Amino acid sequence: MGDLFLFYERFITIISFLMYQKN
Repeated sequence: MGDLFLFYERFITIISFLMYQKN
């Protein structure tokens, strides 16, 4: 459960970062 949460958090961080760089 913890690993899944960390993976999800990292995924969201990368996506938000890419979206920020895109704009």
